[in-house]
Amino acid sequence: MQFPHYNEIQNSKDWMTFRFESTGPKGNVWKVIQFTPMQKRGYYNLGMGDWQGDERLDFVSTTDNGDRDKVLATVALAVYGWMERFPRRKIIFQGNTASRTRLYRMAINKGWEQLNKVFLIQGLYYKPDGKMVIADYDPHKDFEAYVVQRRPVTEFANPPP
Repeated sequence: MQFPHYNEIQNSKDWMTFRFESTGPKGNVWKVIQFTPMQKRGYYNLGMGDWQGDERLDFVSTTDNGDRDKVLATVALAVYGWMERFPRRKIIFQGNTASRTRLYRMAINKGWEQLNKVFLIQGLYYKPDGKMVIADYDPHKDFEAYVVQRRPVTEFANPPP
């Protein structure tokens, strides 16, 4: 990955949890990435939060440590490693606010050229009738959440939209 990221990423033995330390003006903050199985077989929720030191994660707070892009690139690196190990699984992720989900879209757009070579990225949205739809990723569209899966090694990536 060509974007600056944290190099010291630790993973659990089952590869379902990763952690790394964010450093900046607010000090050192442990970030934790969790992959949690969802009800639909083969789908996993990606969650990221700050370790609070009392056996809990805070998925809501904003650390504001001046390293947002480095943190997001580190999460992408963890996803890459996780999907190397589990290539048939799919990840769903979304922000806990609309602005955070928009931030994820901006990060995908920024890294699109590299990400699209390795991952098939789609977006989830709701039709007016309430039905959920999975659609091809559109860099200009607001989605409720994103679905990521590893492209088969033999598949050639499509050019960015």
